[in-house]
Amino acid sequence: MISWLKKFRISTALDENRRAPRSAPLNDASNGELRQFGETLSALDRSLKDSVARPEIPSGLHESIMSAVQNAEPLPGDVSARNQSLIGRGARQRIPADRTLVWHWLAAPGAAALVLLGAWLLWRNPARPESAPGDLATLTSAVSVLQAGDDLKRDLPAAAIAPLANEWNRIQQDLDNTETFLLASVP
Repeated sequence: MISWLKKFRISTALDENRRAPRSAPLNDASNGELRQFGETLSALDRSLKDSVARPEIPSGLHESIMSAVQNAEPLPGDVSARNQSLIGRGARQRIPADRTLVWHWLAAPGAAALVLLGAWLLWRNPARPESAPGDLATLTSAVSVLQAGDDLKRDLPAAAIAPLANEWNRIQQDLDNTETFLLASVP
């Protein structure tokens, strides 16, 4: 583990263009191993830094690739019919405007006009509550439903816990009987 850390320090020092750090030797074998690692890493670093730069990319390579892509036949089912027509004309051409764009443009002001009309009608004729003879019966039935829900909320926990409470009482009775038997058995 310690040699790994020392190897990491040597590698980091070479990455930062410094000399490898000197540290106290652990033993002769590890010291020789670290020295060999440092020399190998330094030689590798020098060879990589002194290597010849890659040749430049030819200037016409991009244009030839793009023309090959534009002239290629599309695979059936790969792209939609609209995109297939664009491949032949070139990717930089603009898509012509459709007639559906006009309908989308008309839909937005139409929706805004409907919202304004609804707001104006609501402001002009606000809804007035009218009392009818059936309203009292509807209100009474709503109150009875709410009271039934309240009763259910109050009674349901007791009904669900009652069997568990009975079981707990039986367990407590068994423990009491066991205690009585053990105390009676002790001389």
